[in-house]
Amino acid sequence: MKLKVRPEDAGQAREVLASAPPLIMQDSQTGGFYQQPACPRCNSFDIAFGDRSAGIKLVALQAGIPLPSFQEPHWRCAECGARWVEE
Repeated sequence: MKLKVRPEDAGQAREVLASAPPLIMQDSQTGGFYQQPACPRCNSFDIAFGDRSAGIKLVALQAGIPLPSFQEPHWRCAECGARWVEE
């Protein structure tokens, strides 16, 4: 979901969104509930988890070119570009 506000109201809109309670989601497969993770830098919910280089590593492996793993799977925020590893 995207929220559109006037440029002069952007700061106030960010404050309101940052003070919102955590988003609680229900898992469609298990029926259990979990808290939707958010970016630690900007509090955006537009985040993804994974190692985006996995496809490149697979192709290199099939070609016989071993590549070292430079980073462990991590979260990445599409809004601000932050990357982090969940403890």
